[in-house]
Amino acid sequence: MIKIVMVGLIAIALFFAIGISATYAQSAPSVTTNPATSITETEAVLNATVNPNGDATTVWFELDGSGPYCQQSIGGGTNNVAVTCNTNTFTTLSASTSYSFRAVAINGINITNGNTENFTTSAPSASAPSVTTDPATSITETEAVLNATV
Repeated sequence: MIKIVMVGLIAIALFFAIGISATYAQSAPSVTTNPATSITETEAVLNATVNPNGDATTVWFELDGSGPYCQQSIGGGTNNVAVTCNTNTFTTLSASTSYSFRAVAINGINITNGNTENFTTSAPSASAPSVTTDPATSITETEAVLNATV
């Protein structure tokens, strides 16, 4: 009986000594890529939710298979963390173009690819032409040449 109690006490002491938590085991990060927001002709905000699951985690975004972009460390907690990235920090998007992106997270346990999301940038805004009325020329009693710059 004393041996069993001693082994149990030693095991508990080891849990505390090496920092193992009996209530939470670390695992790979969980990643959800969320829809892009603030989409314009030339930029968008990429969004994700990442849970480090107890191990220091680094997150980044991939756009159309390229990256990493907006790499950031989010610590090693066990709560969800909102992560964003404005594309204007690394590129200028083209108007009326479809893009795909995903978030990727890595910790000491493993790497996790988020789901792929898609968005399309806005069409170029149509602007009214600029018109300047210039002075009339060749003015006579019955006619004149009207001038303008468009």
